[in-house]
Amino acid sequence: MPIQKFRKSSRGSYRPRKEEKYWGVFYLLKTDLTLREIAAIVEMKLPSVQTVKKRIQVYGNPLPRKSTGAPRKVDERTERHLERIVREDPFTSYNQLRKALSSMSINICRNMVIDYVKRLDFKSCISAHKSRLTEEQKKA
Repeated sequence: MPIQKFRKSSRGSYRPRKEEKYWGVFYLLKTDLTLREIAAIVEMKLPSVQTVKKRIQVYGNPLPRKSTGAPRKVDERTERHLERIVREDPFTSYNQLRKALSSMSINICRNMVIDYVKRLDFKSCISAHKSRLTEEQKKA
C-alpha cells in the first residue's frame, strides 16, 4: 500500500472573500432566485450564502463584522492619571502604580501595568535585584 503525501491544498484552504461577492448575494436576494442559484452565480458555497442572508437580516449589511475584542480596563482618563504619577516620580515601581490604580478600583496585574507604561512611551527597566528596604521600612 503506497503512502499518500498530503498537500496543503488537498485539505481545503481559507480564502478571504471579495466584497463584490457579498454585495452580489445582497442584490441577488432581492430577485426571486433560490439560494442554490445565487450560490452558483456568485461562486460561493450554499452555507456561505445562507450566512450572508442571515447577516443581512440581522445587521442589514452583507459584510462580515469586525470583532471588537475585549474592552480595555484602563480608559483615557486613567491613562492620564497613570502618566501624571510617572511624571511626578519617574522611579515609581510597578507595584506602586498597581496600588494607585487599585485605589481607583481598577484591578490589573503587574504585567498589564508594564504594558500601559510602555504604551505611554515611557522607557522603563526592571531592576536586576530587589532593593534591600521596602518603602514601608524606609519610612519607619
